[in-house]
Amino acid sequence: MDLSSLVDNKIALALVSAVAGGLVAFFVRQITNRRGVVSYCVDHAPLGISTEDAIFGTVEVLWNKIKLANLFSSHVEVENVSSQDFENVEVRLYTVDGELLTERVIIDGSTQVIKHSDDFAKSLTVTGGQQPTEDQWRVFRHSRHYMLPVMNRGQRTHFHLLSTAPAGQRPNIWCDILHKGLKVKFYERSLPIFMGVPLKSAAWVCTVLNLVFLACVIAWVETAWIAAVLVWALGLVSLCCGALLIRALRKIRTVCSN
Repeated sequence: MDLSSLVDNKIALALVSAVAGGLVAFFVRQITNRRGVVSYCVDHAPLGISTEDAIFGTVEVLWNKIKLANLFSSHVEVENVSSQDFENVEVRLYTVDGELLTERVIIDGSTQVIKHSDDFAKSLTVTGGQQPTEDQWRVFRHSRHYMLPVMNRGQRTHFHLLSTAPAGQRPNIWCDILHKGLKVKFYERSLPIFMGVPLKSAAWVCTVLNLVFLACVIAWVETAWIAAVLVWALGLVSLCCGALLIRALRKIRTVCSN
């Protein structure tokens, strides 16, 4: 089918134009999108449960000689997935139904020690010889505020905490960041991954690629068996192409933002 025939085929021309326009707009948004996005996920690994059994004995989980219903190792991973670097970012972790105990903060590729924000540290200050007040215990058990001097693009910060929750439940820990130009987004670590990208995203891009390819086959391939073979071949590798395209876009966005 020559070019004049393609122009006469209004359906194929409209389909190609619509899909091509959508792809161009998508690529431009991916490259020029400067909005800061920070994503986080939370995992909980059970360490112990307090139980009482008249036959098999009693198990007690203690913290500061206080009996806990259970004990979890909680991990909050915060990643700057945007194309910008940020300074002096305050990360707030909090829980409502559970309690936060001890903590440890690690930044990938760094030995820097992360401290509490000044206001948070000041609120927990206890003068010599005194004990924390009830309000201080409440703040300590339900929240943490950290100050990150720098949050580079692609940087991952890991917050490891011991936590506890009511009997029969798991802790719920949330992350909040109040910083100009930054938006916090929660994601499930359990989402399936394909070739390093979320399977859902790869599937969407794969669908668009299939539509573009199908439009080209309709427009230019006149032999039915050749068209069938081409569509079948793309079907075998289209998901891989979608994942590779997403990874390429990430590389381009990183290069363009430098």
